[in-house]
Amino acid sequence: MKSIERKFYKNVEENPGSSSLVCFNNIVKGANYSEARLRIMFDKLVDKEDYVKNEKKWWVNYSLLLNNPLNRIENGGLFDQGGGQKPKVILVTVYNKN
Repeated sequence: MKSIERKFYKNVEENPGSSSLVCFNNIVKGANYSEARLRIMFDKLVDKEDYVKNEKKWWVNYSLLLNNPLNRIENGGLFDQGGGQKPKVILVTVYNKN
């Protein structure tokens, strides 16, 4: 958990005008942390004044979405590093009757 904190505080230093919510989302983007770990660190690091209380669940889910990139099958293998499904190529030939 210390690595998330280190990355978070480094991001805060590099972006002094950004909210803690923005800094948190910057570091979790594509990081693939476990859901439990991300939720704990969200509560610990993100200032409660940076979001409306009844929107917390939405922001946590948004952070989870940033944290876990789309499944390779769902994105058609566009960001595949090997082993996932490749997009299918369909060739269509159009004949002119003239």
